[in-house]
Order: sequence, then structure tokens, then C-alpha cells
Amino acid sequence: SLCFEHCGILLRHMRLIHKRGYYDSPSRRLLFGLSFYDILNSINAVLQSFLVPKETSRRLYAIGNDATCDALGFFFQFNQGSYLYFGCLSLYYVLVVKFGVKDP
Repeated sequence: SLCFEHCGILLRHMRLIHKRGYYDSPSRRLLFGLSFYDILNSINAVLQSFLVPKETSRRLYAIGNDATCDALGFFFQFNQGSYLYFGCLSLYYVLVVKFGVKDP
């Protein structure tokens, strides 16, 4: 069901990209970036079960090698960007709610 959820999020964003001016708001751009990193993180979590090296893993369905393990590590570090987007979104809402900053 997680796969269907992320496919729905991706399709919604693809449909909204064609609307003129929809992503002019900073909060919508931040939510789009957060959704992008969330989808990458979910794909990495699914692939992590299979792409570990079969020589060193006790997992039954391990089919990877050292290169796939390095790629998983790269994407795991790349997915840390979701924390940056979440922090920026939190800061944006603090500025809007507490200090009354308006969108440009």
C-alpha cells in the first residue's frame, strides 16, 4: 500500500506542475521537495532488503554485491535531504504563524 501512496503523490505533483503558478508559494515548493525525498527514501528502504552483498549477508533474498551496497549507501546519504526540507518547512511555518510573514 505504501507503493500506491507514493504513486498517488507523484501523480498528483505531476498533474499540479502543469498548473500555472501553483508552485509559486514557498510552502508548496518545500512540500514538493519533501515528497521527492520521501519517495526516494521509500524506494531505498525496499531495495535495501535485496541489494546487500549475498556473500556477507544472512538474508535469504540477498542478490547484491559490493557495488550495489555502495549505491545503497549513497542513496541513504542522499535521502538525508528530507530532514533539511522538513526543517525548512518548519521554519517557514514559524515565520508565517508566529511572525506574520507573508508570501512574496
